[in-house]
Amino acid sequence: MNWALFRRKGSSNKYAMAAILSVLLLIGGVFGVVINGSAHEASIYVETIDGTAKRLDEFTVKIKIESPEPISMLHAYLSYNSDVIEFVSSNTDSIVGTGGTVKITDTYPEGATEEVYELKFRALELGISNLNLYDIKAEGAENAEAVQLLSKSSAVEVVVNRSEPSDARLYELLVANGKLKPDFNPNTYEYSIKVPYEVETFMFSAQPMNEESVVELEQKEKLDHGDNIILIKVTSPSGVIQTYTLNVYRALTEDEILDNVENGKSVSEETPDQTPDQTMDQVD
Repeated sequence: MNWALFRRKGSSNKYAMAAILSVLLLIGGVFGVVINGSAHEASIYVETIDGTAKRLDEFTVKIKIESPEPISMLHAYLSYNSDVIEFVSSNTDSIVGTGGTVKITDTYPEGATEEVYELKFRALELGISNLNLYDIKAEGAENAEAVQLLSKSSAVEVVVNRSEPSDARLYELLVANGKLKPDFNPNTYEYSIKVPYEVETFMFSAQPMNEESVVELEQKEKLDHGDNIILIKVTSPSGVIQTYTLNVYRALTEDEILDNVENGKSVSEETPDQTPDQTMDQVD
């Protein structure tokens, strides 16, 4: 149709424009149906209960699939932070996971438009773990063609578990070389100590107030001559963390004279929950 046709028949520009508008509205209505029809796309997404989990508790993560057309196969991966949470199990043998990755490989002989997978995780340490879906592949049940699945990831935050003991202090700190300054106190979190030139490794024992607390060390492989910093991190069962800092000075020469280098033991006057067996930790 050309616009001259309207003029040759004596129609005014007003009627011509009305006709054009009607055609455009009709076309727009057709396209509107198509858009609305494609809005319900196939999707796969991660769902958590409230986005949080208490330290040491187990919690469930759901992976849901919705598709307007049946699918016959799914292959996908889910990544997570293995320092914060760990994979425990799932409701199907089609899912395996370890070391920060969960693999999903499943088939649906009858075709599936909806599917829900339940994954059980355990909260390890305070922090946030993103739950990201990637490398997603799916096939349609009718024509075996690839189906594009829109994905939506999630995250979970591990928080303090108030039902568990929260005392993250040390009860005893025993050093093999030198003497702590000031004397040890559970509520004092920074100390200095001097060691002779020949001491390459720093040995000590650190006992927490609660025997279920975890004691970790952060240090170099060897003591440098001069200033060194050693961090003792205590994590209570509830997830509360307390850090003790040792400023260790190693003599620069064999002839350097140091004061207070005798062995020293510092013990809190407080009574721990349960006094654990004494163990000696070594800083290499």
